[in-house]
Amino acid sequence: MNSTRPKVELEIGSIDLDKDCTITVTPEKLFGRHLGILGSTGGGKSFTTARILEECLKKNSRVICVIHRDRFNLAISKSIL
Repeated sequence: MNSTRPKVELEIGSIDLDKDCTITVTPEKLFGRHLGILGSTGGGKSFTTARILEECLKKNSRVICVIHRDRFNLAISKSIL
């Protein structure tokens, strides 16, 4: 019996010049080993993290997120309720 699960992809962005061209990644590739989101002040680290969390929650994923600041409390608490 060949049972294949549908491929899950997280949409994490799009190309500036062509908004219809989305950037997707599978959870296995994104979280397979380690994930670091690095950048300078104002570089979009918080936006990127929030986008990844939103996409995971859309797919009914279980997410454990350890954050040392309050930045995502509102977004996470609204999604859990």
